[in-house]
Amino acid sequence: MKIKKILALIIAALLFVTGCSNNGGGETTTQAGTSASQQNSGDGAKYVIKVGDEALTEDVFAFYANMQANLYRSSYGSDVLEQTFNGEKLGDIIKANLVDSFSRDLTIVAALKKEGFAPDEKTVTEKFDEFKALTPAENYEMFIKQGATEETLKEDVRRSLYVEEYLARLNKAAEESDEYKELLKTEVVQVKARHILVETEEEAKKVLELVKAGEKSFSELASEFSKDEMSKVNGGDLGYFGAGVMIPEFETAAFALNPGDVSDIVPSVYGYHIILCEDKRTVEKMIADEADATDIENAKILLVQKIVQRTYMEKVNEDMKKFALEVNQEFIDNFVFKSE
Repeated sequence: MKIKKILALIIAALLFVTGCSNNGGGETTTQAGTSASQQNSGDGAKYVIKVGDEALTEDVFAFYANMQANLYRSSYGSDVLEQTFNGEKLGDIIKANLVDSFSRDLTIVAALKKEGFAPDEKTVTEKFDEFKALTPAENYEMFIKQGATEETLKEDVRRSLYVEEYLARLNKAAEESDEYKELLKTEVVQVKARHILVETEEEAKKVLELVKAGEKSFSELASEFSKDEMSKVNGGDLGYFGAGVMIPEFETAAFALNPGDVSDIVPSVYGYHIILCEDKRTVEKMIADEADATDIENAKILLVQKIVQRTYMEKVNEDMKKFALEVNQEFIDNFVFKSE
């Protein structure tokens, strides 16, 4: 795995945002833990969560909980942990999400170990050294100041290798599935569209009337009225684009149209859009059209990710049934975040 991917996984673990713990396979948080054999070796450490023989100790849980608490305090004020969301205090939400995330990560490690997989220590050390070299000194010092040890961070690297292997297996299964083969034929992955952008809703209504009247082509009206200087010179042509390229409201409207259809007025932060859909493509159609090879590959990756986002949680939940899960709820309920 490339080191910047490990770095992203670790930073996500250290600074993950409450509410993003439902991993779908694209962005997986990893949490440092200690194996049960280590935590029972006489060092006095007690576990908070245990899945099979994999356990998370109290000090490691406290480190991540306090890191998240400080992140929220720095952004929203010192009393943010006491604020309620849907009837729950933010502090309790943070703890619950940590338990949920840690439980999944420990399950992944336990499941892969049971199947005989384990990253070799040479690889773990190499990846950790790369991570440490690429982490800004002030960030690394902050981790240590908050209670992390080198072994805590090294465990994150080790765990990220387990997660990477787990996801690689899900990706392989997705690529070989009948669902993926069907999506290549049926899932729209690109839209070709033109648009007219104006500043006010009143302008948009007038332009839409002209579009419907049909006295001038959509392209002509875009060249005449659109405020989008880049596309108006080409009659509002945006070419082909896939998911995640345009702002959400524009993308949703464009992908909902059939070729030849014109949208209603679509408001956005840029103004008011009128969209003409000219074409839609599946991966199979992209190949037939001899589209850019990189675009085709990216479209295939997105289809695989769509499957993995669903199957990830299904697979983890299935694997969780194979191991005993123990949670020290008393510790979690009584846990007090450090003051700033």
